[in-house]
Amino acid sequence: MLPLPDRVSEKIIAGKDPVKRGKSEVQWDGLHSHKVKWKKGDCQIEPGDSQEINHDFILGAEIRTVEVYSHVTNEAKRPSRLGWDLTTLYDLPTPQ
Repeated sequence: MLPLPDRVSEKIIAGKDPVKRGKSEVQWDGLHSHKVKWKKGDCQIEPGDSQEINHDFILGAEIRTVEVYSHVTNEAKRPSRLGWDLTTLYDLPTPQ
């Protein structure tokens, strides 16, 4: 998210909304993506439990803030994409 892509900063400078009509968020360009296909029994989360799943991403030093979008599909509701979503913002430390 930071630095802002030119298309976003140009709209803001021009006093325009960078959020597309019919949407509720800026459509950010993706930097990287990891998709995991779990096999039955690999990971199970019970109600009231939480689970942390870690991924490493290598980013350029110019990247200041990132938005991480996570989605876990509810296998019981397939073939729909119903599931659990989480969006997290991270401010990255300034390189020394």
